[in-house]
Amino acid sequence: MIIVIVMMFCCMVLVAVGGYLFLNQPQEGDECEGEDENGNYVIDDEGECVLDSCASGYYKSGKECLIDEDDEDDETVPNVLTDPVGTPIQCTANDVGSGVNAAVYRYMGGDELRHYPNPPIATSWDPDWATTFKKIDCEGLTEGDKMPYNVTVGDPVQCNANDVGSGLNAAVYRVAEGGVLRHYPNPPIATSWDSDWGTTFKKIDCQGLTQGEPMAMKP
Repeated sequence: MIIVIVMMFCCMVLVAVGGYLFLNQPQEGDECEGEDENGNYVIDDEGECVLDSCASGYYKSGKECLIDEDDEDDETVPNVLTDPVGTPIQCTANDVGSGVNAAVYRYMGGDELRHYPNPPIATSWDPDWATTFKKIDCEGLTEGDKMPYNVTVGDPVQCNANDVGSGLNAAVYRVAEGGVLRHYPNPPIATSWDSDWGTTFKKIDCQGLTQGEPMAMKP
């Protein structure tokens, strides 16, 4: 009789312990501790603790987190000026490179100024630049790439200066993304994309723009 009681007691203990372990075992998606201090770990569908993601500044590579060097390079530079992006600026001191008391720049945010190479390019971005530019000490600012003509994707254009390769004052291009110009090799191809290209193309200074693949007939 005593043996039976002991056996029953042992069974009850085993059931209680098993229930406790079952109720408290990690569930899928629960956070867990892993080997990499820069990693975030979770329980997967097989009950294993696996690397799910990495802390800011790191990227996941297999079972570890590596430093994201690109992320360090892309850190945002705080705005040096309180003026909005697009403000025309002229440097009265500490000019950034294109001409003190002469060059007019476009403020790009952060510490960057980009030079307007000529009035037509400036006007394509800001028709009032010549009467609204601010004269400032440019200490702490830097010069970026020169501003290209402000073009709209899909527009037909012809280069009257700094042609990109297919013929100054002759070739007509279609504007593509990223400041790329794609040549219309002949009128039928141009018309398949833009029926009015022959009367609406703009003559522009193509400085800062590049040539892409020639246009093919529109399907």
